[in-house]
Amino acid sequence: EPLRRARAGEGPSLIEGMTYRHGGHHVNDPGLYLPKDELERWKAHDPLLVRRLHSDSEDVAAAAAGVLRNLSSGGTEFEAAIAAAGGLPALLQLLGSGNDEANEHAMVALGHIDCSKPDVHTAATDSIPVIAGLLGSASKATQAGAIATVRDLAFNNSSHKAAFKSAGAIPLLIQHLRSDSDHLV
Repeated sequence: EPLRRARAGEGPSLIEGMTYRHGGHHVNDPGLYLPKDELERWKAHDPLLVRRLHSDSEDVAAAAAGVLRNLSSGGTEFEAAIAAAGGLPALLQLLGSGNDEANEHAMVALGHIDCSKPDVHTAATDSIPVIAGLLGSASKATQAGAIATVRDLAFNNSSHKAAFKSAGAIPLLIQHLRSDSDHLV
């Protein structure tokens, strides 16, 4: 409405925005008085955090993915907030970016999210070919993240199991089992 009013030459509008401060009042204020659970709840609803996944800076994108990874393990309230803020497509887009740290965080975050909801299930299913491809990555950390994410997404989910099979993940997983890379499995 304010945009329409401005374009129509109807004068200024007052816009009130409700925000939450994620830290202390200044750089030397650690904000220890902020309740941790409340702070984490607000961070999960932060669309700016999701937007940072699209940053041109690999470090910023990886850091944002890391925060979402941690938040995604907080339960259904956090998972729903991440999905509502557009986090699932953003995490999917980050997969396969070439940034090993961002890939690992995005995979683990996707693995944490409850796939029983239709929109989440679809997003997770869309990520399966990319995750299967990352099983063959040159980076051991990315391989380990992909293996963990296969485990999490395939657990008690027959459609995800079938999607991983179709994406060629099974031979790559067997190859990892046969390798001398004990730290991967």
